Amino acid sequence: MGTIESALLTTDRPSIYCRYVDDILVRVKNLQELQNLCQRFINATGLNFTYEESSNRRLPFLDILVTARNSGFKTTVFTKPTSQGLCLNGDNECPKRYLTSAFSAYKRTMNWRELPKF
Repeated sequence: MGTIESALLTTDRPSIYCRYVDDILVRVKNLQELQNLCQRFINATGLNFTYEESSNRRLPFLDILVTARNSGFKTTVFTKPTSQGLCLNGDNECPKRYLTSAFSAYKRTMNWRELPKF
């Protein structure tokens, strides 16, 4: 994907373009520019690309809610409304730092009474 991005984004590069695996956060001037960019990727790769527009200047990206402000962006933890608050089992083969990080994030963002089951 990096090679394709390098070739496609040499001209008309969006002011913000961030990708993590198969999720892309992009800032464009208008819907037409977004649709054109999406079509360029479809033509170059044959893959299906979909997009989601921001609502009230807010857009969830991965587990982050990105809110556009006049002077930049504000980010907060985003939890889907369907989330049951479950996490990885702490006894699995996942590195200990992931468990510690997940627990710390929940501690900072949730009420202790709503703490998920580990």
